[in-house]
Amino acid sequence: RAFLVLITLPLFALSTRFVFRKPKYRPRFNVTEHLFVQAYIACQLLLVSIVVLLVHGYAQVDSLYEVSIPGIVLIFCFDYRQLYGISWWQSFWRTCKMCLTALLLLMLLVLCVILAIGVSILLI
Repeated sequence: RAFLVLITLPLFALSTRFVFRKPKYRPRFNVTEHLFVQAYIACQLLLVSIVVLLVHGYAQVDSLYEVSIPGIVLIFCFDYRQLYGISWWQSFWRTCKMCLTALLLLMLLVLCVILAIGVSILLI
């Protein structure tokens, strides 16, 4: 799980950088700062997961965090609202855009890996 969390940090950092790129937002972070922001959010999710684990008494094997999807979205919205000084509604839509951007970046990365493997097989 920890390795998957570490892998998702740069993906979410690039997505957040893309979604919050306009200068109208209060702090304009660079990619490294977005990486630290995502690490902070991941630590919050892990802490909430520990509390949920203590309450439930068992762990789910197939999920990255023990928190439900609406709980994860709520934590992202709360953090983006604090960092950028935006409303809850804007924070919710920016969180949705960030998730969609991360999904597109992941699909692009997978496509590049598949093409690289295909080219290497053809060259052999």
